[in-house]
Amino acid sequence: MNFLAILAALALEQLHSSNWRGGVERLYSGYLRWLEAKMIDWGPWPATAAALLPVLPVIAVDVLATQRWYLILIWSVVALYLLMGFRRFSHAVTEITESLQNGDLPAARKALYGWQGGGSLTLSSDAIAQRTIEAGAIAAYRCVFGVVFWFLIFGPTGAVLYWMLALAAREWSESSVGVDITVLAVTRAELGKVARWLLFILDWLPIRLLAFSFAIVGNFEDAIYQWRARPSDDAAFDNAANENLLLATGFGALGLTWARQTPTPAPTESVLEPDKEMSAEVAAEEIGVGAAPAPEGAAAEIGVATVGGAVSGNEETSNENVLNENASNENTSNENASNENALGPPPESVPVTPGALPASIGLVWRALLFWLLLLLLLTIAYWWS
Repeated sequence: MNFLAILAALALEQLHSSNWRGGVERLYSGYLRWLEAKMIDWGPWPATAAALLPVLPVIAVDVLATQRWYLILIWSVVALYLLMGFRRFSHAVTEITESLQNGDLPAARKALYGWQGGGSLTLSSDAIAQRTIEAGAIAAYRCVFGVVFWFLIFGPTGAVLYWMLALAAREWSESSVGVDITVLAVTRAELGKVARWLLFILDWLPIRLLAFSFAIVGNFEDAIYQWRARPSDDAAFDNAANENLLLATGFGALGLTWARQTPTPAPTESVLEPDKEMSAEVAAEEIGVGAAPAPEGAAAEIGVATVGGAVSGNEETSNENVLNENASNENTSNENASNENALGPPPESVPVTPGALPASIGLVWRALLFWLLLLLLLTIAYWWS
């Protein structure tokens, strides 16, 4: 029954994408905004509980639909059709891929900015390809694989609960590095603490199953190496820890080397004027932005003062800092060397280029077919027994 519901929902989603799907998401986002104003002083636990209250009618429909097999099938197809699908993000990925293939870098930047925002209007073609693969992998998990996993566990109720929790964690997320933090952003981040914590728990198992699926249908050795060699500085119950594991494994499955990109603040230029943005970028390069000399007061900021042409800084402290830095670098090198010895020789470093975008799309579809085939075999085994 679950296999038929998933297959039917995917087929309907590919044939026709209804405006109702986006309307449901906007309706729930509006509900979250309303909660912000009403529960700003209540704390994260009551806010998260209130955010998940709409799941109660879904539970009631689940109970009523179980009376007839065809009712639960119809209800499952409707729920999955409204919650999941590739077309929620595939249009943006296709537009970026075609723009890069045609050599139209401004159009690719504009498409990525319209989808992800941030500092997308100054990226190179390789950086655009990497960010597109990253965002596409996360979107595929959130919009398809995560919803399907919890549907298989708890039916439509599980799918709706996961979808609502993911939206709440996104709407009440923490500000990115380099972005100005406002009072509203701080309030939302505080309200979303519990939602992000619960989402980490719900993501822990399915995101590892998807990563392992990428390894099976892609370059297995490189994927497993990237999985084990990923940075271990991720904090507990941090959603980025799960996402980084998926991305590292996914890039390894493509035979690529994943390098984290530092988030950049959103530009102030208008996205509707790419020519003006490009001319500003060229002008910045011509005048040498970033190579300006340090201001006269810079010496005072770093604790060095000049008196009568003589430097009055503490030379012993400076030498000690240099020695400590060298020792730290040596320890890091030794640690990396020991990790490489434990993991074996690293794969050949292959940078990300626009040519990897079609392969990444194929990797996601192969992983989906792998899940469907496995579910079909389990369904046959269940009915056969």
